[in-house]
Amino acid sequence: MVNLRWQIVHDEWEKDGSIRGNVREEEAYFPLPLVDELENNGYYYFALCAVGDNIQYTDGPYGLSDVFHFTGEAASPLSIPTNLAWRIIEGEESREYYATWDLEPYTDTDMFYVYVYGENENCIMSTCKIKADLMERRLAGKVPGAYIHAEFLSSDDSFRFAVQALTSRPNEYSSSPAVYPCPTSEEYFSPWYFNSLD
Repeated sequence: MVNLRWQIVHDEWEKDGSIRGNVREEEAYFPLPLVDELENNGYYYFALCAVGDNIQYTDGPYGLSDVFHFTGEAASPLSIPTNLAWRIIEGEESREYYATWDLEPYTDTDMFYVYVYGENENCIMSTCKIKADLMERRLAGKVPGAYIHAEFLSSDDSFRFAVQALTSRPNEYSSSPAVYPCPTSEEYFSPWYFNSLD
């Protein structure tokens, strides 16, 4: 389990937040996209610390990034991810669920937020992936998509997901429109998956 606290500082203001989650065995890092916190042109840096449990560990010290000069305040957005589809791998005793979409329009360093919604537009889970990792999965003969834990698909009868493309080139492109909270336009959604776990 990764538990982090972050701050991002601009010329005239600062924001902070926290994030936590699990790192899968095949992933060597924990994604922390802060690109959508870049609003006005100017200079930015961020600080990051590991959060302790206050029992065995206290919070670690903050580490500082270098300074980034942001000039993309008016940059055009990345394209909205298309061809969203569920991929289901049947095993002998279980199923694996993946959210997939067209990766070609994006560079290997672009990232994606994936949100799974239930039938009442409630967010079931979210995850963040980088294109390079998804392409490595494709080269290895695996599904190039975001793994969706089966336990999250037991609360409702039907599910669909939406994907936001996060730019890795903020001075050239902004991210595609946010898909959390639940989008109102159908163009952002995958087809429905109807639960048949029973």
